Amino acid sequence: MHILVLIVVVSLVLFLITREHAEFLIAIENGKIIKRKGRIPPKMLNDFENAVSGVKSGRVPGNKSGRNIKLSFKGNINEFTEQRLRNIVGLYYG
Repeated sequence: MHILVLIVVVSLVLFLITREHAEFLIAIENGKIIKRKGRIPPKMLNDFENAVSGVKSGRVPGNKSGRNIKLSFKGNINEFTEQRLRNIVGLYYG
């Protein structure tokens, strides 16, 4: 029984140490940011609004990776827009 508890505690600690920390999340619908969570500088959010104008729907979580932010893309976001969003994040977190 003690070994099982120890395994669970060690697993939880490793999970908390190694997971990526989400800095923000934006949801896009019909070219507009409809939902945002987390800390996003207002100017960066404005730049994001301009960059996602042609996106039908999608989600973009920004995860902390060291001192940088790594974006993930879900939904209907083309490669050009993905790169534009990465470039915008680089201006604020690079």
